[in-house]
Amino acid sequence: MASKVNLPTPKAPDASDVFMRILLYGESGVGKTLFAASAARHPDLYPVLYINFDDGMTSIVHIDGIKEVSVRSNNEMLAIANQLLLPEEKRDEAYRGFKTLVIDSITSWRDQTMSDLVTRAVNAGQRGEMTTQIQDFGQMSFTLSSIIGGLRQAPYHIIITAGVDHEIVNEIIVKSRPLIQPKLRESISYMMSFIWFMSQKEGRYRLLTLPKGIQQIKTRNSRFVQALKDKSFDLAKKAGIKNPEASVGFFDIELDEDGIPLPGIDKLYELFKASSARKETK
Repeated sequence: MASKVNLPTPKAPDASDVFMRILLYGESGVGKTLFAASAARHPDLYPVLYINFDDGMTSIVHIDGIKEVSVRSNNEMLAIANQLLLPEEKRDEAYRGFKTLVIDSITSWRDQTMSDLVTRAVNAGQRGEMTTQIQDFGQMSFTLSSIIGGLRQAPYHIIITAGVDHEIVNEIIVKSRPLIQPKLRESISYMMSFIWFMSQKEGRYRLLTLPKGIQQIKTRNSRFVQALKDKSFDLAKKAGIKNPEASVGFFDIELDEDGIPLPGIDKLYELFKASSARKETK
């Protein structure tokens, strides 16, 4: 006889069940790490655990509510993920209580994993030199997507940063996407609810949240899409932009007196949470 399995009880979803899973990409230096750190300002989002592959923490050391762990191998990342997937009371004390996970960045994590795979193959005598082979890319994609997929099933908000991959034709950028291998990008894109692009314009940080132009963008939840449209339009009007309609989906990011982005993840989360709440019916 098959062992008895506890039957989950169906229930109506509510805003407390909804988590932000963001893939945030852009060139180096456009403020991705700092923007992700603004999650620490919201009580629903902090404490924040930074899983750091990039050594780029100097921009956020002044922000409270953040803990950082530097990762130097995929085995370390796997050990961290295993901790985070345990029930709270079974984790090491250092890994308890986190509400948001930031992986900074998946581009560097990818590179580290590839290096680990090649080194292991050389040490095992499977190849004579430190060169990548086709199977390494498949194994790397499977490894990263499996870990992220596991974390995605746990009750965490997740922010993953990435570099940008420009497709250039005749010296013109025709498409911009997160800088990860196509197979891995497809897998991660499916798992994330939001894929947003950060850039700099005239020395200011800028975030694109809705499809427009050549960037790969994804935003789920039609009510959240409308909230982002309305908010970005209103901000453009207040800023005196002559054609605010052209700025729909864009957010110009400024730093407040504490050096934290505004609007940041905390403010966008408020829009997201409100749009995810069920409307009361009579």
